[in-house]
Formats: sequence, structure tokens, C-alpha cells
Amino acid sequence: MKNSLLLVISAPSGTGKTTLCEKLLERFPEIKFSVSATTRPPREGEKAGKDYLFLSEEEFRKKVDNGEMIEWA
Repeated sequence: MKNSLLLVISAPSGTGKTTLCEKLLERFPEIKFSVSATTRPPREGEKAGKDYLFLSEEEFRKKVDNGEMIEWA
């Protein structure tokens, strides 16, 4: 992984992030997708572990305190 690149796709809800990521993964199968964590409840159609890791505030804080998060807000 010495030539790795971290690419962050960030934009407001409904702007096409999921579509963009799906197209990138189709075109470049060597890309790895990282699932983000959130403390909000799932929205209709979202699947735990695929769309997000849905965590309680306590679970999220423990992961932060244990150094398991690269970044958080």
C-alpha cells in the first residue's frame, strides 16, 4: 500500500455521492470502499454495514477514545 491514495467524497445529501462511488467501483475494481459511521438512525432503504455503521452515541465515543476513527465530527 505504499502507493495508496485516500479519496474522500463529500457533499450534501442527495447530490449523487452514492452514484459516483458505485461508478468508480465499477470502473476501478481495485478501489476499496470504507463505510462511514453515524449516530443518526437509518433512513428508509439504508442497510447497516453497507451504507453506514449505525452506532449509539456511547459506541461512537468509545471508538473515538480507542483510536478507531480516522476522523470524526
